Amino acid sequence: TDTYDAEGEILATSAVDISEGELHRALADFRGRISQVPPAYSALKKDGQPLYKLARKGVEIERELRDIRIDSLVVNAFAPPEITFTVRCSKGTYVRTLCHDIGHELGSAAHMTSLRRVACGCFSEADCHTPTAIQGLLDQGAPLPLLSPAEALADWPTLSVSGPALGRLRDGVAPRMDEVDTTGLVAGEQLRILADDELIAVARFVPGGFGKRPGDFEIIKVFPPSGGSA
Repeated sequence: TDTYDAEGEILATSAVDISEGELHRALADFRGRISQVPPAYSALKKDGQPLYKLARKGVEIERELRDIRIDSLVVNAFAPPEITFTVRCSKGTYVRTLCHDIGHELGSAAHMTSLRRVACGCFSEADCHTPTAIQGLLDQGAPLPLLSPAEALADWPTLSVSGPALGRLRDGVAPRMDEVDTTGLVAGEQLRILADDELIAVARFVPGGFGKRPGDFEIIKVFPPSGGSA
């Protein structure tokens, strides 16, 4: 289809005559670091205009290859002409394009019929609560299943502070390199700064300084003490 999903206009049809073994061999080429061309019907912009708006006007824009990463691609059900799979991928991945490209690789054609996000970062469906369940807790006056700020950023790199560095940080002054352990940190990445299990601040690691203010950490936000006022 022109949109690579079930809502688009059918552009071509093809027989589906593949074995499960052929599918698995084809999928091997889609794991790891690969490149894909974003679909014409996407929110990417050209000169300030979303591509999907241009596509609806019949304007075809050349799209550049984008590097993405497929960490895992597992077949859940093989029942041609429908195949269900679970993919764990990097941001920027278009699963619609993945379906389309897999069909092409198999010498056939394919489009995405449905998509369900079962996890995002460190959050999964097991962490989710329905609006009805939340309303029920509110009606009962029961505690809500809220995450602490530190838990909400659990997949961010962590920096621990204590002593004088902690006191200065609460005033918005970043710690010095000799006061913290920066092992494993990557330049430019965002991190959470904790004292015990309390989130004190979020910052960006910029070894060698940034802007007009010297320092190795760019403080993004400092949080008030637990139970305190902002």
